[in-house]
Amino acid sequence: MIPTVTTGWIAQSLLKNKEAGIRPFTPDPNLIFSDVNLTCADIPTGDKDAIIGAVLAMGGMESSSLMKVTTHICALSIDHPKCQQALEKKLKCKIVLPHWYVRKSPTISKPNKARFDDCLKLGKRIDEKPYLLPDAEIFQVRPEDSLPFPANNHILGASSPRPDTINMPTDSPARRLDVFRKKKVMMSQDLDLGNRTRKVIEDLITGGDGQITNSVHNADTYVCQWREGREYVFASRAGIDVGNLSWLYHLITHNEWTSPLRRLLHYPLPKEKIPGFENFRITLSNYGGEARTYLENLVTAAGAEFTKSMKQDNTHLITARKTSEKCTAAEEWNIEMVNHLWIEESYAKCQVQKLTDPRYTHFPPRTNLGEIIGQTQFDSKVLERLYFPRDPTPSPNDPKPLRRPIMHEKDRNASSRKSNGDTVMGGQDDDDEKVVEKKAGPRARSRSSLTQVTTPAANRRISAGKENDTPSSTGSRSAKEKAVSRLHGLADDIALYEKEKKRKGPIWGGERAANKVDKERSLERSSSPAQKHDEEEDFSDDEDHTPKRQKTGAPPVKIRLLVTGYKGWIGNAAKEDTDKVGQTAQF
Repeated sequence: MIPTVTTGWIAQSLLKNKEAGIRPFTPDPNLIFSDVNLTCADIPTGDKDAIIGAVLAMGGMESSSLMKVTTHICALSIDHPKCQQALEKKLKCKIVLPHWYVRKSPTISKPNKARFDDCLKLGKRIDEKPYLLPDAEIFQVRPEDSLPFPANNHILGASSPRPDTINMPTDSPARRLDVFRKKKVMMSQDLDLGNRTRKVIEDLITGGDGQITNSVHNADTYVCQWREGREYVFASRAGIDVGNLSWLYHLITHNEWTSPLRRLLHYPLPKEKIPGFENFRITLSNYGGEARTYLENLVTAAGAEFTKSMKQDNTHLITARKTSEKCTAAEEWNIEMVNHLWIEESYAKCQVQKLTDPRYTHFPPRTNLGEIIGQTQFDSKVLERLYFPRDPTPSPNDPKPLRRPIMHEKDRNASSRKSNGDTVMGGQDDDDEKVVEKKAGPRARSRSSLTQVTTPAANRRISAGKENDTPSSTGSRSAKEKAVSRLHGLADDIALYEKEKKRKGPIWGGERAANKVDKERSLERSSSPAQKHDEEEDFSDDEDHTPKRQKTGAPPVKIRLLVTGYKGWIGNAAKEDTDKVGQTAQF
């Protein structure tokens, strides 16, 4: 596995003149403490273990002593020697209260009765400023006092799914775009772009060594408005980057490639509402600027109704702090009060998230949660499961459609076919029967076929690569009748085989062999039945199989008498006729 690091790893390696550790430079957004190197001061043992464990679990590092690479000192006051040493040497590390890391423990007491939660409570890294010693803001200012709206770069250029204009930088308007170099871009018809706007975008792409294509099969980048359509499904399944117009404008503005899954409103919108949001009426509080615009568009994209003012028929209030007139009214009217993490994760997971999660109802006392807005990303597996799942039935347009494997094993096919009592004409089955006839002869083939017809074997499923194959029926009357009729048609071949079996001497071919066969047939007709019967018995003794059943009836005639000079019929026609009838019956 190739490790993925930030650019800071290169700078640190050059500074140390050796390869730096990878852990502090991971770009994984879930490891919120990846750049934290912590050491603890006057913290109780139980709380110290909890803090260290949380930092290590979230990608940070811990050291028992103060070092140059230390970024944070966790302490309750600045009286500890580590804190004094950091202040004297003017180190760049920050002395932070433990409330920034973990939930307040009963052993940690301060003259403030408010409850404090840390970064782990939110799953996001918030600003350390309210927790910095010696003068921690959470102990100096009331929680309800005013707080300025924080700046946020995560939603810069991603507050609307369809911006009106391209925000080009003013410092270098004639710059050359490199973000589309050697890329083929396709813009969908559902964008509804005007001819002038489309021409401007195409010129910017082609001017940066990119190409415009009208076929999604040749595209590297696909831009559309909605998560539907054959082109969207094909591009998503093929691993092509799929984004909306806002994402395309963001690439042009910043000239830097970024994934459309990184920001929620850079990905195409769902045409249908997310189930559950159609009955919600949502309003906002304590968000300002582009963050407010971002949340308004996110609520609408999810399928809920956004209201600027709050009434009693509102269902949810999304707020960055728990201090405002709307927050007070929401508590009185029993309106659900949550932070923006609820709407972001519900939209990213395409499912309404439960409000019982404490992350959605936590509000730090001196923190405006607008500073961590826009950090939630899409999960590609969720999008694939809901919008472009792999079709088990391939279409004719697929490059190589999957086919059910054909089994050519002679023994297995013959066993399955004969045990079911079915006879298949033509194809591979005829070839198998010819092989059997060549090896064992027509008589053995006839005996084997008759055995399977009269006593079919137990049904047995033979998988051919598919679990839901239905076994054929073993009691098919028509199949048995076909097998019997085919057996009768082989009677001549069986008789010829028996005759050829007892032939002595070499076998010729051509006209000579045909004359010999005719001669033997004439001799056979002139031979006596008794001799023929003896020869059949001798042949049956030589063969290792059950002899034929002999016919039952009158014994064969051994004496034939010719009477001459008989005068009993002279003058007596009636007696002559009677005797002739009786003698004919005897013979």
